[in-house]
Amino acid sequence: MWAGAVADAGDTGRAVAKALGASTTRVGAWGRVTEKRSPGLHRIVELIDKRPTVARALVRRLDAELREVSADRSPLEHVAAVTAEVGDVARVAMAAAADGELDHEERKELLREVFEARRALDALAAQLTRD
Repeated sequence: MWAGAVADAGDTGRAVAKALGASTTRVGAWGRVTEKRSPGLHRIVELIDKRPTVARALVRRLDAELREVSADRSPLEHVAAVTAEVGDVARVAMAAAADGELDHEERKELLREVFEARRALDALAAQLTRD
């Protein structure tokens, strides 16, 4: 979840570590979240201040995980979610292609949509393997 949030934000673990004054080893370990390696609340608060895009991406991922746990969707509902997310990828890609170039902001937005589609696909796959 952590590495995905950093990637969603178009950032790097090294840059986040530098911004927080933490070691890259410690920040990298957050990708393998366990009770001992999870970032402390004070680090999350620092993240909001120093790397707000990463903080927002982390919140989006946590929210998506929470929705998947709390919402027991049928496979068809998951298919509908996948279709919507893939449509968002296509919409952003077409808008970016209009001028024939993919600038930094367009790349970040496209990457966000791709990750959203991937999460929807993962949720569908999980649903199909449970049933």
